[in-house]
Amino acid sequence: MFELFTIDPDKLITIAQIVQSRRDIGSEELRAFLLANHRLDDDHQEWLDTASAAEIAEWVLEEY
Repeated sequence: MFELFTIDPDKLITIAQIVQSRRDIGSEELRAFLLANHRLDDDHQEWLDTASAAEIAEWVLEEY
């Protein structure tokens, strides 16, 4: 079961721009991937809130 989180819409746009410049990933697919709890811990929301868009984008590119 996946637990959903939230992300700032402006940060999501920036992440999408970075990721989509390197991979063919749709915006909704990217959003769903980010908001699924892949880390399986309580720090995921804090990380989404505090990490830079570039850091999150790099994580997506490594994990997706």
